[in-house]
Amino acid sequence: MGTVTVTPDSSKSRYSIWLMPAEESVFDELQHTINEISNRYSTPSFEPHITLMAGISGIEDSVIENAHYLASRIDRCTVALGSIGRSREYFRSLFIRVQKSMEMERAADLAKEVFERYYTREYTPHLSFMYADMQDGQKDKIIEEYGLVPLVRRLRAFTIGKLGLYYTYGRADGWQKVREFRLMNPVKEARSVL
Repeated sequence: MGTVTVTPDSSKSRYSIWLMPAEESVFDELQHTINEISNRYSTPSFEPHITLMAGISGIEDSVIENAHYLASRIDRCTVALGSIGRSREYFRSLFIRVQKSMEMERAADLAKEVFERYYTREYTPHLSFMYADMQDGQKDKIIEEYGLVPLVRRLRAFTIGKLGLYYTYGRADGWQKVREFRLMNPVKEARSVL
């Protein structure tokens, strides 16, 4: 996925804000696993990320400006990884739960403020390995085959260091990176939300 300028009809524009690992080694290991699963099971490949907000509509220049402003206000923080999860939702088919923290909640609240999207749905951060319509038994096989539980135990946590703006309208295999912003504020240790 390269950085591109997309000029879609603003009535159909859909963008997402992704939080991404700062450490190259973490990014590369997660990307390798996502790619391996994608190649083996013919599912879309995507960059490792925690979605902060999806379904953003608007003129691209304005969305970029808002994303840049949001990135300037979000602190780099350490996120702790939880257990492997699976669901019947296509975009949450197989994923790692990310422990909620005050920093993640603050980032989600800032995103709502900046993009003026006030909804009450609870923010549930996660990092996906696969998008698919697949039976749980097959997902269990993938968890075992790719050593996802040991992978999560080994990584345990990583620093969020980048905010990615992605054009995510339509099929996942057509998604494109629009811009990427480095988070410059000092790293904050995650404080759990109970």
